[in-house]
Parts: sequence; C-alpha cells; structure tokens
Amino acid sequence: MRRVLVLAQFAVPPGAAGGTRHVELFARLRGWRGRILAADWAYGAGRRKVRVAEGQVEFRTVRVTGYRGNNLGRVVNWLTFLVSAATRGVVGP
Repeated sequence: MRRVLVLAQFAVPPGAAGGTRHVELFARLRGWRGRILAADWAYGAGRRKVRVAEGQVEFRTVRVTGYRGNNLGRVVNWLTFLVSAATRGVVGP
C-alpha cells in the first residue's frame, strides 16, 4: 500500500463541522494510506482538536500556539506549525 503525508494546518478531523476534503479523499482512494498532520488549534472554535485514526486515514495533530485575531500571534502560530509538522513528518510519531 502506498502512503502519503498531507500537511494541512486548518484540516479538521472526521465528523467535525467544516471541510473534511482530505479525509474524504483518502477514504475513496484504493491502495493509498493517508496521514494528515494538522494544527491542534481550531481557530474558529478557539480550542484544541482531537486525533483520529479511521480506516485508510490517520488524522494527527501537532502542537501549535493558540491565537485570536490577525496579529503577531497568528504569525507565531504559522511558524510553530511549520516547525512541528516538518519535524513530525520527517521523524514520525
């Protein structure tokens, strides 16, 4: 089975409100196993996301700083996602 890693900061887990296109895509692809790495901070909800493993899709979160609004906190959030996701993607769980 082929594997693919998707880095999508704002992806949401299966069953959550919002666009779950990445999860739905891998559920339909035969012969592929997907791992989605997303930020654990759900901006719209202002809280942490959950980790889920379901069928051919593994949804994992990486720790990032929380923020509200468009300020320096948002930039720090992007940078912490970049470092955390790259590290988790290369090193693994």
